[in-house]
Amino acid sequence: FIVINIVVSALTILGINWLWDRSHPQQVIVLPTPGACITAAPAQMMTSQPTLSANEIHLTIDNIYGVGKIESEVVVIINQSNGAINLSGWKLDDGHGTSYSFPDLTLHQGGQVQLFSSAGTNTVTKLFWNQSKSIWKTGMSATLRSPDGVVFASYVVP
Repeated sequence: FIVINIVVSALTILGINWLWDRSHPQQVIVLPTPGACITAAPAQMMTSQPTLSANEIHLTIDNIYGVGKIESEVVVIINQSNGAINLSGWKLDDGHGTSYSFPDLTLHQGGQVQLFSSAGTNTVTKLFWNQSKSIWKTGMSATLRSPDGVVFASYVVP
């Protein structure tokens, strides 16, 4: 029965991963030649400053997936504004003294960025917090703050 359980579990995980990959396609990033500007939709690395006023900025913490599992824990942030927002200097904190400072990253209208708790190499759509253990637990609050400390989004882990 253990062998059957292992096989069924493995097939279930493979099926879920296959469905996830089909509904969340990976974005291919082509690195330009040195000196060229890096562009990719929906997010891109650049040095422009936000052109939206504070009351026009609508960022949401859409979800925190893989809670408690460092290898899959990820915060998804979406720009629902009518323009691009440069996240340089913005912070995501857990309310318990741990915070992440965003690099120079412009999140375009409708764009999203994934912030993984684990270690990795940043891309234009995936950022890595480089933590050695998971950050999020049920009941914790994730808060997204502008460089001047204004709260623009919060999310309570279910």
